[in-house]
Amino acid sequence: VGVGLLLLRERSKFIVHGFLRGSASSKCDDLRKGDILHKVDGKLVDGMSRFEVASLILGPPGTFVDLMFLRQDSSPIYKLMEHDPD
Repeated sequence: VGVGLLLLRERSKFIVHGFLRGSASSKCDDLRKGDILHKVDGKLVDGMSRFEVASLILGPPGTFVDLMFLRQDSSPIYKLMEHDPD
């Protein structure tokens, strides 16, 4: 199960394109379209495949994943998100 992030791959980076309604990511008021996913559970995702990134984000319902995002002209954004229920 994921956290409801819709990501686009641009070159070697994963850009937030949107959020699934009602998901954990949609409830994070400080995340925005255009933010760059930088790390998942401390692992740098730049250059990874979509499959590799998805496998790091996915987990059993009720467990957590630690995500770090970058935004231009801003400090890194750290989010601990609970995996959505089935």
